[in-house]
Amino acid sequence: MNDATCASYSRTTTRPTGWLAGLRASVQRLPHAGHMERLGIDGLPDRWSTLARGGVHGIYTTPGARACDALIWNTARKAGAEHVTVVRALASGEIAAQLRARGLSADERAPGWPRHLTVLAMPPDDIDTPLRAALRALCKRGLRSHSLSIIEGAERWFSWDDPAALSREGEFLARWCAKRRVSMILVFRAEPPARAYASSETLHVRFAGVARMGEMAGELRWHVDFWRTGQTLVANETCALRLGAADALVAQPESPSHGRIPSKPFTDDEHRVVMPRALANTEAWFPGDWELHADNASVFSACAEARAASVFFTLDAQSSLGELCSMIHALRKQCGGALKIAVAERSDAIALNHELLLLRVGADAVLANRDLSISRLLCTLRSLQGHVHTGATVDDPAAALAAAQPDPVGGYAPLARFCDRVAAVLQRSALLALPHVLVELTLGPDVSHLDALCATLSRQPGRLATVDATRVYLFLFACEPPDAQERLAQMLGASAASFFAERKLYAGSAIARQIEAMRERARHAHAPDYSDVLPIAPASMPRAPLSGGASSRVLDWAPVAGVAAPEHEPGRSRHAKRCALPIRREVDA
Repeated sequence: MNDATCASYSRTTTRPTGWLAGLRASVQRLPHAGHMERLGIDGLPDRWSTLARGGVHGIYTTPGARACDALIWNTARKAGAEHVTVVRALASGEIAAQLRARGLSADERAPGWPRHLTVLAMPPDDIDTPLRAALRALCKRGLRSHSLSIIEGAERWFSWDDPAALSREGEFLARWCAKRRVSMILVFRAEPPARAYASSETLHVRFAGVARMGEMAGELRWHVDFWRTGQTLVANETCALRLGAADALVAQPESPSHGRIPSKPFTDDEHRVVMPRALANTEAWFPGDWELHADNASVFSACAEARAASVFFTLDAQSSLGELCSMIHALRKQCGGALKIAVAERSDAIALNHELLLLRVGADAVLANRDLSISRLLCTLRSLQGHVHTGATVDDPAAALAAAQPDPVGGYAPLARFCDRVAAVLQRSALLALPHVLVELTLGPDVSHLDALCATLSRQPGRLATVDATRVYLFLFACEPPDAQERLAQMLGASAASFFAERKLYAGSAIARQIEAMRERARHAHAPDYSDVLPIAPASMPRAPLSGGASSRVLDWAPVAGVAAPEHEPGRSRHAKRCALPIRREVDA
């Protein structure tokens, strides 16, 4: 260790001599009942934060980062050990500045800190530090038995390129700490240098615990690879961390159902609210501490450094859905899960596929109400306080935007093309887990295919239709079964409903199975083809850029105008007779 940066903090007391001194020293070395040394992270469960006495613990993080500094100093102060040795991989001046910022000086002992705190500096990077030599230097600088030692930059002590030597070093260190009852925390670099830690398992097997701390998608996370506390072994546990203004690390564990447990604000901007001015223009009153900006782009720029603020965007006829998705995705990735993001619909009703799209690119809530009031915004804010975004976020917002769009046009397609188109839609929209519905309508007696198709056919994007020998099939893009019932009732009406003797709905994975069954039946029985008399949905068509206008988001289920059946079709009657059979409604998922 570097002699120039060795600072020891201790209280000078009068010590007894003789047999009484020996007895007192022996009693002090015994473990105190109920006393446990633990990591300096508030709220972290004991089973993955308690330090094993005489055990070695490895933590992978970014040396010199604010979170790393907070972990080291908070553990030294809160661990509960009277003798603590801290080794920092920083320059001497930087270490001294951090000590002064925490109220520590060489002249007097600061309250709340261990009775004996020794702070050392790691030698420069160009000086090789073998493990045995490093341990001898620690003992020379005052490392005691029954103490806690926190070593930053400990990766320089080990032979990572030699698995056999690494195993021997791990076994030697574990025995050394166990013999002296030294609880040791080794802080390793999260991003290793040129050599990879491919053989680290041979070292970890000698440890009492290994954990990682770092940012994941902009959020500070604590991940436990394994942690032994007495007879308890915890593995593969994770939680979010909050770093407060006073460098206090606070854990927010997850519940068994993977929902976060809200408790209290964890960052300085927890109560910050940022939104476009349009959300407050029509209100006579709104909170004075809310930040109002001109538009979505201004809101996005203002939240570049936010961590737990509440951010509102608007979606109206002038908004670009693609740009909005890109902004939400960028904020979620760079600011983390603690940021609360909501989208307020201020124009026409938002479609289901676009609502799911906004949630998958990182939004926490979509408020689909053109007359959204400040009272409603306040209610939403209260519901989001303390929450952390846990939903899966897509990696590519552009691919998600493409997956959320139906085919540019709909209409009739021959059976083979219909099956191919529906299968392609299912594959593309799987990225967003969009729900769809396949409707199977069995023709009633003396009802022609063309009569049934003319009653149901529409060029609405995403809606396809086809027929086989006895049935009409409709594919409804981004539709839930309850909505399909309502839309079919609106489309068919009382007269058209009598065309069909039976109706069945397929949803989820049942659609793909039914498509395969339709293909199999088409191989054995020829399906009618009305390509010469009906508008045909193109096999492929360039996608138009998605604007934010109402026409790109609102469904219109009106039948195609000007489509009529031919004057005569052999074997079928153009005139439908009302079917006396009840229509049976079934949903196959």
